Amino acid sequence: MPKEQRRIIFSQEELFQAMTDLSKAGKSGPPLVGKLISMDFVPQREPALTVTLQPPNSSMPQQIGYRKAEVAAAMIMWCRGKGIPLPRDSNRALSKVDDNPVLLIEI
Repeated sequence: MPKEQRRIIFSQEELFQAMTDLSKAGKSGPPLVGKLISMDFVPQREPALTVTLQPPNSSMPQQIGYRKAEVAAAMIMWCRGKGIPLPRDSNRALSKVDDNPVLLIEI
């Protein structure tokens, strides 16, 4: 039987928002507070995502690492919140295309 593969490509800002929403929901590390300096997404390693923030009351940047499972959960939660349908019985993986984070879905 043929398989279908979908790619949901996130911008850096969308992934940051997804990670912020996940932490606000209490499903991941500390809340992301401060100005975003950089995000380094490498799905082949752990942590898969490193976020560097400039906290409002500190001169020292703060780095927070997120595992693949946390990044995937944030992407899935973001898609559901935006009304993007995700099949329950699908294989999901993380990837990167042109420096953009991607949620791969195989049906």
